[in-house]
Amino acid sequence: MKIVSNWRSALRIAWRETRRAKGRSALVVALIGLPVLGLSFAAVAYDTFKLRPAEIAERRLGAADALVHWEWEGPVRQAPTEFAGGPVGEALPFAPTAEQLVAALPPGSRVLLDRRGEQTFRTAHGRGTLHARELAYADPMARGILRPLSGRAPASTDEVALTPVARERLGVGLGGTVTLADGSRTWRVVGLVEDPSQLKIAQVIMAPGTYPPPTVKDRSAMYQLHWLVDTPTPLTWSAVRALNAKGIMAISREVLLHPEGPFEGAVEEQRSDDSFSVLTAVGGSLVLEVVLLAGPAFAMGARRRRRDLALVAATGGTPRQLRRIVLADGVLLGAAAAGTGLVIGTIAAWFSTGLLAGLVYSTRPGAFRLYPAALAGLAFVAVASGVLAALVPAWMAGRVPVTAALSGRFAPSRLRHRWTVLGVLMAGGGVALATLGARSENSNATMFGLVLGQLGLVLCTPALVALIARLGSRLWLPVRIALRDAGRNRSATASAISAVLGAVAVSAMIATLVASTDSRSMKSTSPGMLPIGYATALVDTSGSDPDSPIVLPPPEAAPALERALRDSLPAADVVPVRTITCVPAESTKCGVSVDIPQDRRCPYWERTGPLSKAEQKAARRDERCAVEVNSFGNSVYLYNLVIEPELLNRVLKLDRATVEKAVQVLNAGGVLVRDDRYVVDGHVTLRVHGLPDAVPTERGQPEGKPVRVPAMVFPEGAEVPTLVMTPATVTAVGLWSRPNGFVVATTRMPSQAERDRVLDAVARVPGSYRIDVERLPQPERGNPFLLVIAVVAGFIALGAAAIATGLAASESRADLSTLGAVGASPIVRTLLSASRMGLIAGLGSVLGIVAGVAAAIAVINGNNHAYAESWPPQPFVIPIVIPWSNVAISLVAVPAVAIGLAVLFTRARLPIERRQ
Repeated sequence: MKIVSNWRSALRIAWRETRRAKGRSALVVALIGLPVLGLSFAAVAYDTFKLRPAEIAERRLGAADALVHWEWEGPVRQAPTEFAGGPVGEALPFAPTAEQLVAALPPGSRVLLDRRGEQTFRTAHGRGTLHARELAYADPMARGILRPLSGRAPASTDEVALTPVARERLGVGLGGTVTLADGSRTWRVVGLVEDPSQLKIAQVIMAPGTYPPPTVKDRSAMYQLHWLVDTPTPLTWSAVRALNAKGIMAISREVLLHPEGPFEGAVEEQRSDDSFSVLTAVGGSLVLEVVLLAGPAFAMGARRRRRDLALVAATGGTPRQLRRIVLADGVLLGAAAAGTGLVIGTIAAWFSTGLLAGLVYSTRPGAFRLYPAALAGLAFVAVASGVLAALVPAWMAGRVPVTAALSGRFAPSRLRHRWTVLGVLMAGGGVALATLGARSENSNATMFGLVLGQLGLVLCTPALVALIARLGSRLWLPVRIALRDAGRNRSATASAISAVLGAVAVSAMIATLVASTDSRSMKSTSPGMLPIGYATALVDTSGSDPDSPIVLPPPEAAPALERALRDSLPAADVVPVRTITCVPAESTKCGVSVDIPQDRRCPYWERTGPLSKAEQKAARRDERCAVEVNSFGNSVYLYNLVIEPELLNRVLKLDRATVEKAVQVLNAGGVLVRDDRYVVDGHVTLRVHGLPDAVPTERGQPEGKPVRVPAMVFPEGAEVPTLVMTPATVTAVGLWSRPNGFVVATTRMPSQAERDRVLDAVARVPGSYRIDVERLPQPERGNPFLLVIAVVAGFIALGAAAIATGLAASESRADLSTLGAVGASPIVRTLLSASRMGLIAGLGSVLGIVAGVAAAIAVINGNNHAYAESWPPQPFVIPIVIPWSNVAISLVAVPAVAIGLAVLFTRARLPIERRQ
């Protein structure tokens, strides 16, 4: 009872102090509550957008028991929750009817068509290709897959529904008409729907039966043939495997609801290749941030309360009671910060759900969820951080000499070198532990190493402050006084710097992780075949029967095609190009390929069975296999380019010396390639392929005979086709060439409206053409939550800098009053305050960037170590990309915010503070 009474008295004293110093108390609550606010926002957003198995099943299956896909006539294997896998042994393509599917399913089953593909429609600005889907989404079996917004579902094959993105692209609404690009069919828009799993996809929803069932030979209309299935009993994994034996793949609701079940004979899921947990390291750093921000909240106020605590000691208070009073401050203010941060963060997440869905996740959340475990943990961390941050001031409160405290005479604290040495050891040990954890793919060890390293930097901060303070003897008066004061009050200054350090470190770490992984995603795609923004209009042969000649446009179509391209696109130049053909009068599909010498081929790509661990390591270390990491993700398909040498500089962006050398090689009968593996002693080996039996061989080389010609390799990373040759070289290998269309050199990236217009204009030109625009590959953001965390961390960094410097400014008010009393002008006092804040925010930002980038490097090295052992190969995150814009924000914006607030809130006239 006595202990309870003592704590009640301590809390009453803490509450009185909070009411007396409202401004300082509010800053303390804000400083601790700011990361709690940001993290609670992120936690609620994470749990809200993390779909539960039942929600995943509803979006994929609606109310059905399974979604099935039958593509092969023969047994198949699949992954448990996705259509990943393929036929076992020899299997023929298959396009079943609904009746055949029902016959293969358990008796009493019902099926509903869900067919997906693409169609070209007339748009608001011309024509464009949109996603088309046949689904009766009003059927009870499909309920939940699409969300009706207005109108009704299509009831006949001449009605459609649109998603909001499709409505904007087509420029029509309810009651409007949608027309195929060729004008052959028209639909009336009767409904607006939303696909909650793909908010940014333009879809046209049609009634089942709008198109005839596709056949094996021609699936060009709508080819992704899926069915929703309602079975009499749940479809277990054993039932799915029974369907696999018939060639049917099935995603079962029963399997989705129990994702951890035993799945014997399943193909491995296509999961993320990041075996190292990035989010674990991020979470540990964020919790450390809360602790670091809580420290200055009490360290800066300890000096102000020394006299009050001394009065308690003078009236008989024991050291234990003094410590309890200071600890009560931590409990009270930590609890207030936790409650405030959790409430505001949760409310902010509620109001931001729609914004996050559209801008970050591109999906609708399953349900608004609070993530109680994370919020409870944050509340505990906030209160515990308040108590821990008050421990040192509490310990010092019990040791302060009463006489010195009452008189206000305190000698500057001596710099304890042992703390600096300990900080250096902790920082070095943290780096070593993080590296060891990364090498062993132990995310917990790496997280602990990151935390240990940052704490080591915190312990080194007072020594850095003392070192910088010695450099101010010749500086301007306000800066000199600020440095001297920082050196005399190292504990308070170091605490404020640590707060900024922790906030900036997390922001810098996450920004570096996001930028580096984005760069890895971009590097995994080879450079484009044309400069970004350039367009091609080439004769379309994709729909031609391989056994029949290609139908070519008439010669008079070329000028009309060129005019359409110039009028519709931001064209600086339109250049004619050619392609290879087998005979001059007709045109069949044949071509020229470049041989890779046998000793430069990767032997592991030719292996059909799985590789052992040792073979996987050997394959990753084989330089011949490294180039296979990159995959083609180009927007323009121009692998082989046949062009006159004098036109080369109009198609490709190369420096003058490279173009001159390339023209010389082309004029000499050579070719240009983008891969140096092909070239041996300045030559490559070409082979003719695809020749039909009827093609005469007396002109040139028969099928497969090698032809050796001079060659030049394009500079690495250049946006060029795979093979460039002249019509004369094509003739030399025994083939012909014909006009193939144009390459458009543009002044900028064409807009969507311009791309729609050019499709419409080219459609009026005789012949069939494929229009493509070279675009930058988009990075694959496997975890949108990291983007949320990056934004939250940046917000906390700016806010923490402002609040920490505000606390420091409130503690320096007495010094500013003294300066005013001895005649210092308001400008000098303002500059002194600005110098103090700039020192705190600037040094904290520099240390935070060092700590954050180092932490990101440790995490990335962990992922790289995992990639080094994987096969097929995954590209390393090399080089590590430092986001200089974020660094600039931390180095400039954070100190600028602190200095600006100091200038704005430093009062010109201050009352004289009472001195003891």
